[in-house]
Amino acid sequence: MNDQFLTELQNVMGGSGIFMEEPMKKHTTFRVGGPADVLVQPDETALAAILALCRQYHVSYSFIGNGSNLLVGDKGIRGVVIEMTDPMGNIEVDGTKITAQAGAMLSKIANTAASNGLGGMEFAAGIPGSVGGAVVMNAGAYGGEMKDIIEKVYVLDENGAQLELDRDALDLGYRHSCIPEKKYIVTKVVLELVPRNEAEIRSEMKELNEKRAEKQPLQYPSAGSTFKRPEGYFAGKLIMDAGLRGYQVGGAQVSEKHCGFMINKGDATAADICQLMRDVSDKVQAQYIPNKRTIYVRNGMSENATFHSISRELACASLDHHDGSYSRAGVSAVTALSSKSLTWISKSVVYRLKSSFRRGLPEASINLEFILYLSALHRRARHFP
Repeated sequence: MNDQFLTELQNVMGGSGIFMEEPMKKHTTFRVGGPADVLVQPDETALAAILALCRQYHVSYSFIGNGSNLLVGDKGIRGVVIEMTDPMGNIEVDGTKITAQAGAMLSKIANTAASNGLGGMEFAAGIPGSVGGAVVMNAGAYGGEMKDIIEKVYVLDENGAQLELDRDALDLGYRHSCIPEKKYIVTKVVLELVPRNEAEIRSEMKELNEKRAEKQPLQYPSAGSTFKRPEGYFAGKLIMDAGLRGYQVGGAQVSEKHCGFMINKGDATAADICQLMRDVSDKVQAQYIPNKRTIYVRNGMSENATFHSISRELACASLDHHDGSYSRAGVSAVTALSSKSLTWISKSVVYRLKSSFRRGLPEASINLEFILYLSALHRRARHFP
């Protein structure tokens, strides 16, 4: 890396908050990951200067928050890693609105909200992440999501220009926003909460945290729930029913307490965890769609969108961009499936149908035709081997 670049970077950082060959396992909740060439922890003023410097010297850069939904490879990260942490963690309260910089921890924001008699953040109190990362993936738990409370978000685009985006502009969905696709960088978030009694807020937060402790393997390093939830079902249940409870690759294991968690038993490598995720995905696919045949469906974007297999839904949350199109609109062609496979898909569509009616979406009537068609196929599927 260019010596002049490093000198100027140190000057921008004022000699502190900059680390060379920094082990990324110290900055992820999985506790794995090789070294970053350079890691910096800037405030908002230094952030803009660092980005300009990286562009000037053509040095690659990456952003991380609390590293709680992140798996870093064993060879580490080249270039500069910009960690949004305490220097970017300011929180301000104004009436029912909370403005938080991207590095502010969700738990800290939730506690600030509770202290000011503001409800709406209870679901996020136990999520071990920063608010910037939570916005990027529309984090959620126990029936709540960030999209329920976001008013607007401030981001930097690829050229360093600041943009203000309202909730609708973020295209928020299940563990999705437009931010990664458009290569935006979240700097600040404005949340709109509601007045609520502090004692009630803290009681709910305590109850949810107790549920987490009871059901999740919090004593082991992990990235939380590893797989996206298929509509109408739960990834952990699919994994458990496939007989993978406790399945292990090297130091990485499917949690015996909650099969939706891949955990580091103490000496796992990133390669171990990646192989474990691949094995789980393949084995669940073999369990539920053994013939690996394809369902073709239509949606508003494509006449032949393809649902490859259940494992397409069971992809790592940080890597998968499946649009769920298999459960939308009408079927144009369906290949012969086992009864078990078609039952699973039918459950998924029933779930979608119910959700559509609850939300009053027009696609509900289309999905009704779809589910009737699948029901007929399900009856026929009993004759398939």
